[in-house]
Amino acid sequence: MNKKEKRFAVLLSIVDVGGSASKKVVLDNIESRQYINFSQEDLEKNYNKRKEPQWWTKLAWARQDLVDEGYIDNAVIDQWRITEEGKQYL
Repeated sequence: MNKKEKRFAVLLSIVDVGGSASKKVVLDNIESRQYINFSQEDLEKNYNKRKEPQWWTKLAWARQDLVDEGYIDNAVIDQWRITEEGKQYL
């Protein structure tokens, strides 16, 4: 999964779940709708310190890049909300 795929999947998933949702809801939606073709490595049950799949961590970093660029608002803890700029990016 490349950087562009991760960014697009995160933004599209946020829109798909109503424009704002928790990390878990956004990432579960990405998985259930198969927005990304995960590699075998991504799907392996390697967990980080938070006991989350590694692909969650990779997408959380993509989300942080989108926050830094103004496409996602992080004003509320554990709420991923797309901005107008993020909608235009899509």
